[in-house]
Order: sequence, then C-alpha cells, then structure tokens
Amino acid sequence: MGHPLLCMLGFFLTFTLHCDYAQGDKSRATLRADKTTIPLGRSVRLTCSVDGSADWNFYWFRNWQRYSVDQTRRNIDPYGVISISEGGLYSCRGGRGDPVFTTETSNEISIWKTVFKPTVIQQTSGSDVYSGEKVTLRCKIYGGGGTQWTYEWSPTNRNSPTSSEYRIITATESGGTYRCRARGDYQITDWSDALTLTVRTDKPRATLRADKSLIPLGGTVRLTCSVDGSADWNFYWFRNGQQLSVVQTRRNIDPYGVISISEGGLYSCIGGRGYPVFTTETSNKISIWKTVSKPTVILQPNWPQIFRGEKVTLRCEIHGGGGAQWTYEWRPTNRNSPASSEHRINTATESGDRYWCKARGDYQITAWSDAFRLTVKADKPTASLIADQRIIPLGGSITLTCSVSSSNGWKFDWFRNGKQYSVVQTRGNIEPYGDISISEGGLYSCRGGRGDPVFYTEDSSKVTIYKTVPVITTVIQQPNWSQIFRGETVTLRCEIHGGGGAQWTYEWRTTSRNSPTSSEYRINKATESYSGEYRCRGRRDVFSITEWGVLMLNVSDKAQPVLSVSPSWLSPGASVTLSCGGLEHLSAGWRFFWYKVVPAKSSSSYSFEPLTGRTNWTEQNSYLINGQNHTAGYVCRARRGEPVFYTEYSEPKFVWSADSHPAASLSVTPDRVQHFIYQSVTLRCSGNNTEWRLRRFTEIGEISYTDCSNWRTMTGSSCTINSDRSHSGVYWCESGSDFSNTVNITVQDENNGIILVSPIQPVTAGNPVILSCRDEEQKLSNVFFYHNNKLIQNDSREELKISAVSKSDEGFYKCEHSGKESPQSWMAIRDKPQPVLSVSPSWLSPGASVTLSCGGLEHPSAGWRFFWYKVVPAKSSSSYSFELLTGRTSWTEQNSYLINGQNHTAGYVCRARRGEPVFYTKYSEAKFVWSADSHPAASLSVTPDRVQHFIYQSVTLSCSGNNTEWRLRRFTQTGGLSDIHCSNWGTMTGSSCTINTVWSHSGVYWCESGSGDFSNAVNITVQDKYYSIILVSPVHPVTEGDPVTLSCRDKEQRLLSNVFFYHNNKLIHNDSREEMKISAVSKSDEGFYKCEHSGNESPQSWMAVRVSLSSPVDSSFVVLMIVGPFIGIILIFLLLLLWCYKRSKDFCCIRSESSSQSPTINHGVNQTDSQVYSSLLHGDVEYESFHRATIKGSPDDPDEDPVYTNIEAKTTGSPDDPDEDPVYTNIEAETTGM
Repeated sequence: MGHPLLCMLGFFLTFTLHCDYAQGDKSRATLRADKTTIPLGRSVRLTCSVDGSADWNFYWFRNWQRYSVDQTRRNIDPYGVISISEGGLYSCRGGRGDPVFTTETSNEISIWKTVFKPTVIQQTSGSDVYSGEKVTLRCKIYGGGGTQWTYEWSPTNRNSPTSSEYRIITATESGGTYRCRARGDYQITDWSDALTLTVRTDKPRATLRADKSLIPLGGTVRLTCSVDGSADWNFYWFRNGQQLSVVQTRRNIDPYGVISISEGGLYSCIGGRGYPVFTTETSNKISIWKTVSKPTVILQPNWPQIFRGEKVTLRCEIHGGGGAQWTYEWRPTNRNSPASSEHRINTATESGDRYWCKARGDYQITAWSDAFRLTVKADKPTASLIADQRIIPLGGSITLTCSVSSSNGWKFDWFRNGKQYSVVQTRGNIEPYGDISISEGGLYSCRGGRGDPVFYTEDSSKVTIYKTVPVITTVIQQPNWSQIFRGETVTLRCEIHGGGGAQWTYEWRTTSRNSPTSSEYRINKATESYSGEYRCRGRRDVFSITEWGVLMLNVSDKAQPVLSVSPSWLSPGASVTLSCGGLEHLSAGWRFFWYKVVPAKSSSSYSFEPLTGRTNWTEQNSYLINGQNHTAGYVCRARRGEPVFYTEYSEPKFVWSADSHPAASLSVTPDRVQHFIYQSVTLRCSGNNTEWRLRRFTEIGEISYTDCSNWRTMTGSSCTINSDRSHSGVYWCESGSDFSNTVNITVQDENNGIILVSPIQPVTAGNPVILSCRDEEQKLSNVFFYHNNKLIQNDSREELKISAVSKSDEGFYKCEHSGKESPQSWMAIRDKPQPVLSVSPSWLSPGASVTLSCGGLEHPSAGWRFFWYKVVPAKSSSSYSFELLTGRTSWTEQNSYLINGQNHTAGYVCRARRGEPVFYTKYSEAKFVWSADSHPAASLSVTPDRVQHFIYQSVTLSCSGNNTEWRLRRFTQTGGLSDIHCSNWGTMTGSSCTINTVWSHSGVYWCESGSGDFSNAVNITVQDKYYSIILVSPVHPVTEGDPVTLSCRDKEQRLLSNVFFYHNNKLIHNDSREEMKISAVSKSDEGFYKCEHSGNESPQSWMAVRVSLSSPVDSSFVVLMIVGPFIGIILIFLLLLLWCYKRSKDFCCIRSESSSQSPTINHGVNQTDSQVYSSLLHGDVEYESFHRATIKGSPDDPDEDPVYTNIEAKTTGSPDDPDEDPVYTNIEAETTGM
C-alpha cells in the first residue's frame, strides 16, 4: 500500500513542477536561401537565424550530415550566412552557452546545382520529316559522369516522361519545338537549346530540273531529279508518259539523280526510298526541245516613235520553213497571242525592251531570232489640272485648266466626282487652252487623248473644290467647366446650326498635329501646351463647307484640394468631419476620396490608406468619421470625368487627441501645458518602437516635416527645447503606423508674466484635479480662476481643487493675479476606460478549464480589482444580460480567472474597479468559448450533415431543445460576430435557417434561446472554387470507439476514387478506394483532415473525438475505491499547503495576461511544436464586439445603470482607382454607456 501511495505523491509533485516550467518552448532556427538553384559556376547564400534572440552560433547540415563551414566571422548571429556551391538538402540549428544549448533543427531547403546544358538530337536522316513517319529525339548529355539522370521533356510525352529518348511514333502536321533537361543527385542541367521539328504536311513530290530546256544542235541536256530537304532516294525516269530505261547505276542515286538526253520530249521522274518502297508524287514535267532553225522579228507599222502605253504589233517571219505547222513563242510572252506569228503589244512599256521569237512543232524548236529593240518614249504622259481657287464664293465661279506638257494634238475629257463631265466649249477645250469655268463643288480631274484607237494620257491629279454654304459653326467644350486642369480629359464638339440635318465631315485646326474628321476633338490628358485657339468647320456632301468656328481653351496646372477637419481636438469616440474644398464648382461632377495618413518607417513622409464606407467615394465634399479615439492625419482628393481624372492629394490635416495608448505615447517634463520663455522643456516618445520622430504644428500654422534635431536637441527618444514664442503649438510622436497622443505647449513670453499649472494629459472622469497659478519664482495665492472665461473661484486659496471631475468640467482655464493674466489652456476629461477580455481556449473539450484574462488597462497591478460575468441571451431581443461569476469573493486581484468543468458554449465579460471612493471601468466586449458538444436544452444540427459545402449550395441549420424561440448567431472570417438575425443573410423558417453559401459564410454558428441557453457550435467551411472538391467529414464530435467514414466529392456530389487523404498534413491513405474508413476512432485520430484528387485539394477540417464516458471495470478500480478516500485526504492537505505557498503567484498553471492579446488556443489536446494549426475553428479568435447588454447582479455598485454597447465593424476597400494599392481602414461605431 505504501509504494503506490508514494508513486502517486511523486506524480503529483512532478505534475506541479511541470506546470511551472512548461511555459517555455524550445526555439527553432529558420533557414532561408536567396535562391534554390545554383547558377552555373556560381553559388547560393544561405541564412540561418533564430527570431527574437541573439548570440547564436550556427551548425550546418547537408543531406542530414554535418556540413563543415570555414566562415568563422560570419557564422555568428545575426549574420549566420554561408555561401554554397554544391547541391543538397540543407538545414541548420543554433547553439549558444556553455554547455551548448541548441535550437530545434530548422526547416529543410533543397538546393540544386546547375551543371551543363544537354543537346537534343534528331535521329532521322534529312532535315524534313513527312507526315506519318516515325521520329526519335535523343537528349544527349556530355560529361555527365556516372550520375543517374531523370529527364524532363518539353512538351511532355506520357510514354517516356523520364527517359533520354522522346519517340514520335507517327509524325503529324503540327511538328513542334522540343527541349530537354535532366536532374539527379541534386544536380540540374539548363534547358537544352530548342530543336524545331518540321513535318511536311503533304506527301513529298520529286523535283525535276534541266540545265536547259533546249538541246543545241548536236548537243545534250542534263536532267536532275531530287526531293528537297531529304536524302537516300532512288529515282525513276519517264519520257512522254513511258518509263525510260537509264543505264547509269552509279549516278542514279540521291543526291546525284542525273541523266543526259539528246532527244526532245516531255520528261518527268519519281523518287523512292525505304523497304517497302515509299514513293514520292510524280515530279513536275519538263518539255525538252531540239533546235532546228532561226526566224526574224519585224515591227508593224514601222513608226519612228512609240509612246508608253500605245499599241504595237511585231511579226515573226520564218524563211524556208517548208510546210511545217509551227507554234510560235515570244520573249517576253504576250498572253493575247502566245502561239501566233504576231506579238501584239497593247500597251508599250519603257524604251529599250527587247523581243525575240521562235517556233516549235513535234518537240522541235527553232533557234531564237535576233533581238528586236523597241524604242518607247520614257513615260506615259499625264494630264495636269490647275484651279485658280479651291473654294467657290457665294454666287461665283472658278476656272480649271487642263494641259499635257511638251506635246500637242490632244483633246480633253473632264470628270467630276468620278463621272465624265459634259463641257460645250469647243475652242477652249483644245490644247493649249483646255480650260472651263465651274460653279459647283466636287472632285475634278481631266485627261488627254489622240490617235485611232484613241491613246489616252494618265488622268490628272484630282482637285477638290468646295462651295461655301451660309450656316453658322460653333465650338462647344464638354464638360463645360470654366477651368480645365492638367491631366483631365476634354472633348470639343463642333456644332453646325441650320444645316438641315445634313451629314457633315469636320475639319479642325488645333494646337497639335492631331486633326480628326469627326464632330468631336478629344484631349485625353490635357497639359498647358493644349491651351490656345481651336477652330472647326464642316463639309456637307463632301464638297459643301462652312465658315470656321472658334473656341479658346485654358488648361491650368493640376488641381490640389484643401482639406479641413472639425474639430481639431477631439474627445475619445467623438465624430470628426472632413471637408475637401479649394476646387472650383464643387458640384460639377466631383467625387471625393478620403484617406488616413500613415507615417513611413524609414523617412519623414506619409503613405495614405483610404477611409472606406458603403462606397469608395462620396458625392459630398464632406465625410464623417465616428468613434475616433487617437491622433490621426487625413488627406483628400477628388476625381471627375470619363476617363477618370484625379486631383493631387491635399496637404495633410490632423485631428488631435490628448489620449495616449500603449503603441505610442508622448510625455512632457515639466508635466504641464504652460511654460515660461527660455525654460527647458523635454518631450519624450515611448511605446512599441525605438525609432521616433517628433512633429509639431506651431501657432504660425505650419507642420514641421523635419526632426527635432533640426530645431533643438534630440537624445534617444527625447527632445529638449529652450522654449520661445515660436515653440508654442501642438506636438506629437510618429513611428511606423502609429501616432502618439498630442500635447499642447504654450510659451508665456511676457516679462514677469504668470502661467496656469494644469494637467497636460486628459483627466479621467471621477478623478480629482488641482489647478494653480505661479510666476517664475513661486506658487501664487489670492488668484482668480476662470473656466471658459467665467470666474469660478476668487478667494485667498492658492489652488483650485476639483474632487471628482466630470465632462462638464472640460474646457478652457486661465488664472489672474495682480492684474496679470496667464494664457488659457484646455483641460480634457477622459471617459471611463474599457478593458479587453480574452478567453483560452476558444474551443474546449467537455469538462476542460477556461481561463479569462481582463487586459487593456494601464498598470493592471495598480490597485485594480476585477469582476467576471457570464452573458445570458435575452428573451425578446438580440441583446444579452450579465450574471456575476461568484467564487470565494465577488472579485479577484489578479486579471485572470479560471473556470473549471466548462462543458458547453458560453460568453463572458469583465470589468474592473479601484480607488476610494470606488471607480468602475466600463464592461468589456463579450468573448465566447465554443463547444461542439450538444446538450438537451439547446442543440444545432446541419443539413447536409458535414463541415464543408460548395459555394452557392443550400445549407440548413436547425435549432432544437427546451425552447421554441431561437436566434442563430455566427462568427465569420470576414464580418466577426453577427448581431443580426438569419433573415438578414438567409431564410428563417421556424427554428431553421437556410443559406445559399458564399465565401463570406465560412465561420462558426450556434443557437441561442430565450431561456438563456447556448447550443453546441458548428463550423461551416465554404469551398469557393466552383469546380474543386470537398472533404465529407462529420460536423459533430465522434465518440471514441465509434466508426467513422471520410470521403471526397466534386460539385456534382459524385463520390471520387483514387483519392489522397491527409491527417495533419501527413499522407495517410493513397489507393483506389473511394472512402477512408476508421473502424474505431481514438483520441489520436483527432486533428485536421483534407483530401486531394487529380491536383485539386479540399479545404482542411477538424475532426473532434469525444472521450468515451464508459470503460471496463478491472481489479485496479476496486483497489482505488478502497484507498481513494485516504489518498484524497492527503492530496487535499498537500494542495492547501501548495496553494498557500503559491497564492502570491496566482493559481497553478495560470499565467496572468496583462496585455489585450488572446493566448494560444490548444483545443484541449496536447500538440507538439511541429503540430501547430491555425483556422477559424481551432485558432486564435479576435472578436469585434457584441450588440446590446443589460447587467444583472452588479457587484458593490448599486448606482450602476444598464449599459448598451453598439457593434464596431472593420471593413476593407479601395477607391475606383486601378493604380491604388490595397488599403485597410477601421470605421468604429459610436459607444454609449457609463
């Protein structure tokens, strides 16, 4: 009996010690590479680091073997860097101290070394491949050593994806470009140069060539047969359709398929190769002629001068030709008489052309005649047309003159608009005076003619003649803004009044070369150079024209609006109005965009993040921001027109808040608003950063964009100034994206003046405050104190004391003594603080403990007492009431609270108090801990009964239990906690809610009843890839020992086979079965699951395993029943001793949370360092807020009224500007309460 007892005591003490020391996690090194492939002859740099700590030495591993690195200087944190030139699987770890404490081994990175470039070789003769032939490509690697290579081809051939050969069984017409590369033993080649495979689409055709087609007298002609682009052919010869026997074995093989012939005839050939023989198409046919005689060429008629374009006839005469029937051939050939003895030249060409003729019959041919040279005047003459004017005046006419240079005897034809124009002017229409008078607009031309048949000159150039019409032309500017800015788009419209509905063509005279012919002239991006005079006129029916219309366009430099903010100083949570002015005609199509300024980290500049609401812009030039708490800067800009024109950004304007926050805070020494001239004042920045810049806005109305060092002394994060009048103004700190609180510095520059001593920071409502008045030597008595210029104290006291300030005490204060008056200073009153509640874990196993942490308060250990509440759903609305969680007392000194044995979904809030009289904070926002286990009072079910659903699929959530009135709540990935009913985002029927899923519906859902019950919570995951897959897994926890089946489905709900199943990202199932079946689940089966099919991957879902409540009873249970009471007494005694010892350190295994961040949630299971999961279902949850809450059971505060808290929402967006970067903007709703 003694030994088992001692063992249990030892186990208890070991567990207790483990609780104290289990908080620290062993660090893990992080390995990064600047690239994962080593270029040829180069190296890759690896960097090993341990985030958040220093003084590490690093150890390197390649292919899991220790890697020797001779880089002593740079192998020490924070520069754990090595350069490598060999491929392999690399990792590292850090070590420090003596003896050495090492980190976990880092992530592994595969590095590949580039070695050389292979060559693609085509194993087919000849450069051409024909459709249907077999082709083999080989990837040849030179100098590859003994490496076992795996090959990759582009494009991939499924028959040989990793071999060195790429076989094309049947070449197709498409051919293609082929490349290869290889890898092995962490070596990789570059892609080879591309080999382009050309596949001829048609069956090859032999080509027959003759060195000449005419056999000279007593001579021969050589014929050559070939197949272009390929080799290894034999050839077969034909003459006049009959195969020709050729005894020339040696030379009748490609590439010398050549024979010599001495007889005329029609010759052709065919190529053949391979076995069985693959033959080409029959070649082209060549006629071979045998020379027999020589003719003569004679010109008819024999004119001494031929003009270009005139008609000429040549005759071929054969002397002594006997009675042969000849067919004639001319060079050059005339298509009208290719076989006749006459060659008619219908249009003579340039002088110097030569002509030959010959005759043929029965494959006999004469020799070519001697050349006949035809002399032709160089060019065909062109008529010339001249008009004395181009525009016909109203009621008038103009004269046209047609002529042919350096020739005579011509008559003229006239044309208007492409049709011949009848002119009855015989005398005037003959050279050299071919002129006419016209009174109609049109497109005019002329030509000359002579001879029989008539030989015509070229038509003259066309002359456009316009006739003036009596209408008015006006240039209209659109949009009709009096001022156009640089970069805007402007359209000028040419309007013709009194045109009678005619179709006009427009002519513009602009400041640029662009001259459109439409009624609109568009300037896409106006600049100052576009300023000037614009003219337009119209042409009707092509040849009627108007007078010019004129408009002056003025383009100014780009516009910059002016932003104003109201108020400049705000109370926390107050509204801020932004106004964007400084633009002419604010109603003329402007849309306004609003931005928050964000300090840049490495410079004194700002970046801008849009403030988004329902839309990305407003039509009004004002914008309201609700719930602003801290100092912030804003800019605006505007746009108008189509395409969109944007103004410059306005100069930044600031709204200042005296309230500080942990991220950035500014303090002043001496700690007051007013200071005497030349007095030393120190301003100190503090918060979440070490690099600060101090900004100021002085009384002269300027923001200082330079650092403190430019106008005083900067030491670390402190700036010391010797105050003078120019230093009066507003000061704040900036760092990264944070602005500090703003302080006002007022310098008393009057000699022997006095100052008011008042708090520089806001005073919290309910706290006391003391104001006094002093000169440079001492505090003064008999002082008049003024509040908003109203006298409020006038006696012998030195101080004005307010025991508990309220919002009514806020305002301007000043003091007066012996006729001297201090400057006035604003005293701000801060509303009560609101703590931030976090819960851990967010998801729990039945009976697990829940830790509540109440943070967000400055100095949580400074006298605060914390109160803890459970939220209860109201019966008739969507609000909550609060019930105090009571233990030994109604409060705790620690800001954390442990709830044991929590089984179901629940919500909690907290608040704090301190001081005497008692000061209470506001209530925190509600936070929830979710349970997947249902209970009879309230239960939520899902149809279809699974976690994952396809987008746009109908899903029904049904509430059931001991009530008939239900509301469905959800916490989504995008919208946070929803305070509205199902009817706003789905269809509610009775106690069931049906939604058509979209991506924003992914989240946690639960039911709340009017009797105060919470149902189990379920997770809904929406697969937003329409043609992807989902995992079918149980939506509720599975009891240990029960069977479970997982499957994978597509959009059509088809059960998929050959699926990969993963558990916690580890492949556990890979075969042809459609389902993964677990016959009896255990706690080890709990975790994240997903499936993969044909490259598509489902989201992952958590499968919870519920521990079985029943188990077999064995003999050990009987022993425990006997010794249990005795052991229990001893354990209680030891627990009391341990509790007394650790009371000052809070409860065992609970670490106080003084920050507002939620702790890591473990889902009630033990997870190793390598098993960290993050999702909406099982990860850290950040709540936005809850709707309305009424308080029940308030502790020690009978005067507390019900508190109502409105929802605060976060939205993201960007304006309709494609160049804008993504931005993030918080819009906080107003809050009312204590």
